[in-house]
Amino acid sequence: MKRHLLLFSVLLMLSPLMWTGCKQEEPNPSLLEYLESDARLSSFRELMALTQLDTTLNGSFFYTLLAPDNDAFAAFLAAHSYGSLSEVPMDSLRAIAIYHIQIGWIERSEFTTNYYTTPAPGLDNQPLALYVQNDDGEIVLNNVAKMAPISLTARDGQIHLLDGVMTPPTLLDLLSFAPRFETMYEGMLAAGYADTLAEAQEITLFAVRNEEFAAYLNEVGADSLGEFTRPEQRDLLGYHIMDEFKTYRDMELMAPAQSFPTMNPDRDVISILNSIGTILLNDRGRLLLLDIHGTNGVMHLVDRVLEIP
Repeated sequence: MKRHLLLFSVLLMLSPLMWTGCKQEEPNPSLLEYLESDARLSSFRELMALTQLDTTLNGSFFYTLLAPDNDAFAAFLAAHSYGSLSEVPMDSLRAIAIYHIQIGWIERSEFTTNYYTTPAPGLDNQPLALYVQNDDGEIVLNNVAKMAPISLTARDGQIHLLDGVMTPPTLLDLLSFAPRFETMYEGMLAAGYADTLAEAQEITLFAVRNEEFAAYLNEVGADSLGEFTRPEQRDLLGYHIMDEFKTYRDMELMAPAQSFPTMNPDRDVISILNSIGTILLNDRGRLLLLDIHGTNGVMHLVDRVLEIP
């Protein structure tokens, strides 16, 4: 009898160990379950529900949510004089919601400094751009939304918490986001093209980096664009805004050489040469970074300041 009791006692002592060894870890919550349970994200959950995008987050695909917290939404509503998310026009609300979703599983470490596409549609349903600035792990999106250092990992994606709400960007916004375009951005403001880049529709901006502007200024014997007269600023900078909406694909498919009007005061034309896959502007400027889409047009990076012929 003692032997049997001892054996039974040993089995009782071993049982918890055996159960522990066989126990499977609980799966992470889904994206929707996180949104429903995390009090910081109740406003983002409401945004998904109001726009009916919550039905998209059904676990069938991986998504990455760029989720502003409740304080961010409160600041957004106050800045735009809305009392609640339900007061925001549905078209605007849906555009904001889609802009905060990325398709696929994107870890925080993958957000490096650059422009990226989003699922949000712009002109001709082209994907609107998002700008990421990553300075030694401090990540800021579109200059308005700082990403929290710790993200939430769901079984069907990632949630990166933000302290700001992003709105779909104009070309003026996209130019302002990147420090590499600071010279051109400040020049556009000084020359009076802010409204053009923010409001004019179906335009193309040829953006030039700071180093190319520095080389140009050195060539003409100036230290800054501030040394130019206002008419000279408008002539030069307006020449980088084309009064046509042209994606890289559009330029690839066009005839070998065509000219289009720019938005400087004299409406000087810019020549686009398509030569076996190479796009040249005025026979010199090469496109480096393509199809950065805003709500009112597209931006391409060009490797030099474009001079009026």
